[in-house]
Amino acid sequence: MQPEMIDLNTVRTYTDGRLQLFVGLCEKVGLPQIINKHMQKSTGRPMDIPPGIEAMILMAPMAEEGYKPLYQLNDYYEPKDLEGIFHAPVELDQIKDDRFAYFLDAFYKAGCRKIFSEICTRALLTYGIKIKTINYDTTSFVMWGNYETVEGKMGAISIDFGHSKARRPDKKQIKFGMGTADGTIVDAKVLSGNMSDKTYNKDNIDDVVKVLDQLDVDKTTFYYIADSALFSEEILLKMKKAKLKFITRMPDNINEAKALIEKGVSENGQKVIYKNAHDKEVEYVVEENIGSYKGFALKNAIVYSTALEPSKVKSIEKKVQKEKDHLDHEIKNYHKRIFACLDDANREIELIQNKRFLKANFHSITILPEPVEKKRQGRPFLDPSKNLTTTEYSLCITCQRESDKIKEVIRKESTFILTSNDLNISAEAILLEYKTQSNVEKRFQQFKNPHFVNSLFLDKPERVEALAYLILLTIMMLSVMEQVVRKGLKEENDTVVGT
Repeated sequence: MQPEMIDLNTVRTYTDGRLQLFVGLCEKVGLPQIINKHMQKSTGRPMDIPPGIEAMILMAPMAEEGYKPLYQLNDYYEPKDLEGIFHAPVELDQIKDDRFAYFLDAFYKAGCRKIFSEICTRALLTYGIKIKTINYDTTSFVMWGNYETVEGKMGAISIDFGHSKARRPDKKQIKFGMGTADGTIVDAKVLSGNMSDKTYNKDNIDDVVKVLDQLDVDKTTFYYIADSALFSEEILLKMKKAKLKFITRMPDNINEAKALIEKGVSENGQKVIYKNAHDKEVEYVVEENIGSYKGFALKNAIVYSTALEPSKVKSIEKKVQKEKDHLDHEIKNYHKRIFACLDDANREIELIQNKRFLKANFHSITILPEPVEKKRQGRPFLDPSKNLTTTEYSLCITCQRESDKIKEVIRKESTFILTSNDLNISAEAILLEYKTQSNVEKRFQQFKNPHFVNSLFLDKPERVEALAYLILLTIMMLSVMEQVVRKGLKEENDTVVGT
């Protein structure tokens, strides 16, 4: 019997990459079912592609290569096995930008923030990811379009000017608030571009309580960790009412922090070795302090960072040199000035000191009148006794580098204050927990990578917000995938969960 000949021209090959793994993880946590529940209509004509599948069609390219504008989706999926990936009858000609624009409108109306939170909770519960602390932070995302700011508009986020962490104050933006536990995203929000970090943290406390209740987290052992934007009287009061413990950095500009930095770490300070993201050991010296702020009792950790010292030395030496150049220039202006009498010279010295023309932080300034003998003008007399001289005065100004003062400034610049409302926690624990704040920053780096998301190519704020939550969903699922893979690798001779 002759084997059947196969025409290779009729064979179609597919390259699905890691899409199968990502979609399988989404299905494992019930992502399409949750989206269908909130978006499918109970009456009318059935949808040819369920909204849960549409969401994954938008999310899958982000997981593999990064965000694709709606008009590029068809080209992206052309070499893909759509039915094999999404386990549903999806044809390439169904992937059109109009379809997904309408999907974003419907996703926004269904409550994209609510849907995100439900999926996030389901993912964490499905894989048994434990929550002991959550690190919160915000970042900004530059918007390149000409978005009009609608005053007083309710609902959608405001694409507006605000404090730009991307250093583009000339551009409007949106912001993202994110919370991670050991690097896994457990909560996230899309924010208006003009929202401050303090407002976000204050409003976020209510959401944190809901997250902890949904995940059945023991509040007595939980810590809310954030940067110095968390520290304010209003937020401390709200934390107390919510019975939440926190760890944060005390702003350097408040009097309590200034006093502790002035005090510094004593000889009894404890050395703490911390391994950073590059697996390099970094040394800190910490000392505990019990204090208060606006009536709130606090456990403070005075922290001296040896890792900060080299960069601070470099930056402060630049300031020292800049000050020296300024002083030399000002002193030079006085070299040729002559005063007729000592009183005039002293009055000028007093004027300089009062108006602080020669203000210095790193140098000591000495100003003294110096007599200058001046011969009488004209032809000298034959009688030497008649060749009288007059005494005038110049200013002798010197500046001396204050090495001890410079060392003290470097010490203060290398010192910062961490604080907690848990009076039983140690200074070492406060430091080590606060250092986990880098986990949320890593997620922001992933999010802001131009290969992941560059421009959104959307005009309506509602669609921008809806797409932003899909982006957050994608990063959240990838962070869960990372935890799943880590867990699988630790289990010798065991299959990695989620494959």
